[in-house]
Amino acid sequence: MTDALTRQDAMTRDELILLAERSGQPCVSAYLPTAWVGADMQQNQIRFKNLMRHAAERLGGYGMRPQEIEEILAPAAALQKNTPYWKQLNDGLAVFISRNVFRSYRLPLAFAESLYVKERFLLQPLLPLFNRNNRYYVLSVSKKAVHFYQGLGDCLIEVEPKQLPRKLEDTTKYDVTERQHRNLPGTRGGGTGLFHGHGGWQDESKEQVARFLNDIERSVQAYLKDEQAPMVFAGVDYLFAAYREINAYGHLLTDAVIGNPDALRADELAQAAWRIVQDHYGQIRQEAIEQFRQSAGTPISATGMKDVVPACYHGRTGVLFTAANQRQWGHYDPDNNNVVLHDQEEQDSEDLCDLSAIYTFLNKGIVYELSQQEMPGKAKLAALLRY
Repeated sequence: MTDALTRQDAMTRDELILLAERSGQPCVSAYLPTAWVGADMQQNQIRFKNLMRHAAERLGGYGMRPQEIEEILAPAAALQKNTPYWKQLNDGLAVFISRNVFRSYRLPLAFAESLYVKERFLLQPLLPLFNRNNRYYVLSVSKKAVHFYQGLGDCLIEVEPKQLPRKLEDTTKYDVTERQHRNLPGTRGGGTGLFHGHGGWQDESKEQVARFLNDIERSVQAYLKDEQAPMVFAGVDYLFAAYREINAYGHLLTDAVIGNPDALRADELAQAAWRIVQDHYGQIRQEAIEQFRQSAGTPISATGMKDVVPACYHGRTGVLFTAANQRQWGHYDPDNNNVVLHDQEEQDSEDLCDLSAIYTFLNKGIVYELSQQEMPGKAKLAALLRY
């Protein structure tokens, strides 16, 4: 019997927090890269079934009876047989199971296949959905179409802010008198001035285009509110210049996807925007690494599990650097700040890298996943501290 955590693909910060709070009982975290086109699609269900078989074996290690294990994994067995579900996959599948929780997410993240059965869920692989170093927005504007997207890596998901004009005509459809006057022989637009350029904008007045962009700006601003993710503009160069003059969102990037976006496929737009965002985030990440290097040996930097884990748990970490695909088994007792490291996985072990990353995120810090070669001091964890 499941509670409010039923199957749903939308993952929010509140849902991640809810999963992070589940502890004290065996929790199954399963991650699977999923092929959603081609012949490999047929293997997804088989691989998931095998993961659940291994999950049953590990749950048995907690002293659970076979009938109890079968009941806990029953929703997963039903999911494995749900053929329509497996025909609508994304790059990765994440599934979380405990006595009163079953939740599955088809996500645009290519997870490494893994199974984690401990007394809390393994959540670090989900952080790219929320990390400020992976998220962005794209505003695509042409005469015929306006689109607003939320980006995650090179994947775009269209969102619909309230009152966003879908095309220029939504703003100018009542300008009949002006259009008729401008088209009369011998007239030159009634003194409004034309918006000269390419892409069909030659016949539009500057006033109309300005009104169009202002309508877009009001809608986008109302949607973004306190958001801080960067935004990329896609459109012809003179529209971008005009939009920059009225834009009030402080995170609009100075580079843009210049040209008529109507000529781009969705994946081409995503790749072009992501290249711009990667350069932006790469610079910020490098600045953070350099700040750590300059702070090495001072009270605002920390390396090693016994210093970093408590700092992350208690909200002292502003920036955490974690080595990709690395685990450190051990146990942390927050009551006395004691960190015990295990050379290999034991029954009471937990992944201290995952613990540190999740608590940094929950305390509104930034998590950077680096290669082992990039890691400051070649440690598994390093941190810039708030205090």
